[in-house]
Amino acid sequence: MKIGKYFFNIFCIHYTMTRKSTKIPSKVIDTPRDPNLKFLKEFMATCGDSAAEIARMVGLTRAGVSHWFIHDDCKLSYCENYINSKGYDLAIELKGATVSPDGMVSINIVKDPLAPEDAGCRRVRFLQTALAKQGISKVRVAKDLGMKANSVRHWFAVDDIYVSYIFKIAELYGLKVCIDIKPKVRDLCSEA
Repeated sequence: MKIGKYFFNIFCIHYTMTRKSTKIPSKVIDTPRDPNLKFLKEFMATCGDSAAEIARMVGLTRAGVSHWFIHDDCKLSYCENYINSKGYDLAIELKGATVSPDGMVSINIVKDPLAPEDAGCRRVRFLQTALAKQGISKVRVAKDLGMKANSVRHWFAVDDIYVSYIFKIAELYGLKVCIDIKPKVRDLCSEA
């Protein structure tokens, strides 16, 4: 009995000493932050879809999709695949902002497009552009988030990121998250 307890204590000590914290320095915010997946919940409500329908569209289980909302996080690629399967495009932009009455998140879901926009953008290009405009390197982002630099580089290599990191980066550097969901523009020439 003493050997098992001794081993458990060593394991716990080793685990707590080697585990890195992912806490980020946060700024004082007077109002509570909106959930990371608020835009996805609003889009689901607009379309009248349930977690089961999303799961079917992106090839996951309903429990997997429910897990997103319990933990308020998922990969951006899943959000994009679901939104694209409904005939819409997802565009995210990080902008320099001051705290305004409309908050630090802007969500725009358009049912009928009036003017087409350039949709030929890679999934995480918005992040690369925002960091470049702010003069922030990937190494600095990793350091500020308490991560390894390779983890941040991996986002750009696989062209995917967890939604929570978008909001953490925005909060960390005082950026506003602008999310636009618009119907895809149809090419009338190819349909004829």
